[in-house]
Amino acid sequence: MLYAKILVVSPHPDDDIVTSAGVVCKAVQRGEPVKIVYVTNGDLVSQLASYLREGEAVTGESYLGCPEDGLIFLGYPDGYLNTIYSNYICSAMER
Repeated sequence: MLYAKILVVSPHPDDDIVTSAGVVCKAVQRGEPVKIVYVTNGDLVSQLASYLREGEAVTGESYLGCPEDGLIFLGYPDGYLNTIYSNYICSAMER
């Protein structure tokens, strides 16, 4: 198993490009493994938009040399992480 030397955590697709494109590109050029984790898939507008944004993320990272198997989409709903967190904390405290 190849572990990442570079790990980018991106709130949604495209934030990784805006914040870390140079780091990713240089790491790939050096032959270092890169993993990018997308917390949400950008589905705030619509589910269709999320598919488009995921595809754009794959394409954008491919330009930098990062293969699709280096991308991890967690798929949390955009704009609802606080709701999920709050419900989880409340549920756990009730146990």
